[in-house]
Amino acid sequence: MNKKEVPLEYNFYAKFSQCIKPIVSQGLNSTVYALIANSMISDRMCKLNKKKVNLSITYLTSCNSGSNSSQGSVVAIVKFISSVDVPLDKCILNPSNVCDFECNRTFSGKTIKGLCKVSGEDNIKREILKNGPIAISIKMKNDFTTYRQGIYQYRPGAGVFNITNEHIVKVIGWGEIDGVKYWQIENTWGDDWGESGYGKIEINATHGIVDDNALAIQF
Repeated sequence: MNKKEVPLEYNFYAKFSQCIKPIVSQGLNSTVYALIANSMISDRMCKLNKKKVNLSITYLTSCNSGSNSSQGSVVAIVKFISSVDVPLDKCILNPSNVCDFECNRTFSGKTIKGLCKVSGEDNIKREILKNGPIAISIKMKNDFTTYRQGIYQYRPGAGVFNITNEHIVKVIGWGEIDGVKYWQIENTWGDDWGESGYGKIEINATHGIVDDNALAIQF
């Protein structure tokens, strides 16, 4: 796909509305990696075969040593998923040991071929067009937590959000308003954050609001 084929505006859910899932709220920091990985898998599988996937987040965060808040990452979660059969969210987990489950409805991680990094605005756009939404990290500022609408832009003097070193969101598209380009994102802070759980973040490499390295699951 060459540069002239990348549209000025794109929203994955506008094109694949059947893939939309309810906005989630992450709670503890450790769940964000599992939620984003699950959401990416669902979007990309839905694009391929029109079927959404909803993995058990409890299983992913409780049965994977790489999912805790100090060491967690999307990479660790996807590596774990690709090594096992993951129960779906409606499976019955054993109260005394959630890593034991009774369910014949699982997702086979063997369908995942890998996880790749995508760098550069145009390459990220092409990846979303071809395969679906991606995960990307944000160097958060304090005012990001109170964002409500429009394009979130860097504001001089806004301190770095000190609860975590980074935050992961899912990029579902992009656009431009009054000459300002933005990424369209889906967050994991509930539907009372931003624009009903979604938001727009300025594409601006100078201020580094969004990390340039995106993560994409490959099937």
